[in-house]
Amino acid sequence: MKIPVIIMAGGRGERLGELTKDIPKPMVQVAGKPYLEHLIMKLIDNGLDEFIISAGYKAEVIINYIKELNQRLNLNKPIQVIVEPRRLGSGGGVKYVMAEANVDKALVVNGDVFIEGDISEVVKAHLLTNGQSNDITMGITLVDNVGQFGEVFTEGDRVIEIKEKTGREGSGWINAGVYAVNKTLLDNEDEYFEFWQLIQKTLNDKPKKVGYVKFPGKFIDIGTKEKLAEIRLYMQKIR
Repeated sequence: MKIPVIIMAGGRGERLGELTKDIPKPMVQVAGKPYLEHLIMKLIDNGLDEFIISAGYKAEVIINYIKELNQRLNLNKPIQVIVEPRRLGSGGGVKYVMAEANVDKALVVNGDVFIEGDISEVVKAHLLTNGQSNDITMGITLVDNVGQFGEVFTEGDRVIEIKEKTGREGSGWINAGVYAVNKTLLDNEDEYFEFWQLIQKTLNDKPKKVGYVKFPGKFIDIGTKEKLAEIRLYMQKIR
């Protein structure tokens, strides 16, 4: 599928404590290999074939691993690693990588999430929308207890509002940490910003459009030891 994937893998993962003392969070071991490799293989299975890793904390660990992984996978286009020169925030990091790689559209995937379903559907929705094209297309996922997350509200084929941690009990849709985005949307942003700020800004700019794709299946963010244990158990079961 002719759109590159940027995997955001620069985070330290402080909530994982000693597990990320010497490695970035996406490099934690899950079912015998770094989670980053599981994610890349899933994306390949979903039909995506061009990858750029955005590295920061302990970048040399990712650089060395990707060299070895490229030799094993023998992809048509080797996986590229771009190191952020400083902390730029999730949005600033995407902007920097897109400029360095000279790409005008990209699928952005957080390197610490598991999403059940075909992630390439976000690309298809972004590239093949009817009527007004999307400026951002985001994946959203269903959770049982939405109150501890930012809740995403949709109408028709667009996201209309995101409410931060309302405390509401019950199920609801949240940001799944995967987006397709046009570079033109980032060009006028500051060097440092978070991607959620860009989404909110785009929602407030009425001519612009934030589309979405729903992922109602399993969603795991490996940012805590409890969630890491959950993904380890899940990956062992599906191997």
